Amino acid sequence: MNANTTLYASLSRGYKVGGINGGFSEAELAADLREFNTETLWNYEVGSKGSYLNDRLQTQTALFYQQREDAQLRGSYQPLIRLALSTICTMPSG
Repeated sequence: MNANTTLYASLSRGYKVGGINGGFSEAELAADLREFNTETLWNYEVGSKGSYLNDRLQTQTALFYQQREDAQLRGSYQPLIRLALSTICTMPSG
């Protein structure tokens, strides 16, 4: 380690609000699929940046991990009349 090296760490949390898949009848989409939960994401990151050999060698390294819960995935639903309708569902975490 020297004066030309920087170490860093980061912890951040993001979210995407839940909601309702509107515009579907009971026959088209089951009641338990009409609502979806809030998606959350924790992001963990550590890294270093350095300059060595009189600035002839520069390095940047990072390690990160993302922990996602209740991921919202966009898909399509096609009822018997072959009309594509957009929907969002929640994948259970765990």
